[in-house]
Amino acid sequence: MTPTSHCYLDYSQTTRDGEPPTIPGGYLPIETMYDFDPTPAELSPEQAHHILGGQGNVWTEYMPTESQVEYMTFPRAAALAEVLWSPKELRDWPDFSRRLPAHLARLERMRVNYFR
Repeated sequence: MTPTSHCYLDYSQTTRDGEPPTIPGGYLPIETMYDFDPTPAELSPEQAHHILGGQGNVWTEYMPTESQVEYMTFPRAAALAEVLWSPKELRDWPDFSRRLPAHLARLERMRVNYFR
């Protein structure tokens, strides 16, 4: 599952001015990405059985450099990874938010150009 509503990392992370250009109208904050459920509630158990997971998508037509790809991808990739690798009942946005600074420190040490 890779719906545009929750999985497109090439959408803007903020509505503030001065951000790099993105797909017009695309806006996807980290909180929305963390709220993603790859198995929609309206599916029957038989239908849900066919969903194997999800993925984040990064279309780079607006990203001419590796640094811009990093900026658009991180830290939202961490949120999506947790959502896809954790059972729904264990996902907790406040807990993730408390742990996120440690992840951002790792990105900083690796010199990843992430969204702040």
